[in-house]
Amino acid sequence: ESGAISALRFEAEAFNKGHSFGAIQKPFVALHSENIALSSPVSVLGTPVAGNIEDTYTNLPLVAERLGMISDNMGYIYSLELLRAPGDRPQKESEGRLQDMQGIEKLYKDYRSIVPYVNVDRVYTTDIENGKKLIMGEKR
Repeated sequence: ESGAISALRFEAEAFNKGHSFGAIQKPFVALHSENIALSSPVSVLGTPVAGNIEDTYTNLPLVAERLGMISDNMGYIYSLELLRAPGDRPQKESEGRLQDMQGIEKLYKDYRSIVPYVNVDRVYTTDIENGKKLIMGEKR
């Protein structure tokens, strides 16, 4: 595989001789797979307690915990998506499909103020974590 094809495939700058975003697909797929598993119903796991007066059939605490984990994973997924965004500004989709371009541009500007554009390979751990915190409204 030539360097130019590899660069295009992993959205690297032409001068970047590294792997660029080739490795990013792995955490994305892992988070997506985990979200699928976490979304499996748990209502069939119910157990009657307190002499059938009370029960935990809804498993609401487990459902709430799983929903929190899915939300956290989505913060990472969106951070990964923004990491791959173009260097200057978000791309506008055709025919006005993006209704809130100002909001998207603000998010992008805020994101790029803490996570620089990737033009050469680097360790992405801090970038992904900082992006997730921004997306989730957490303090950095």
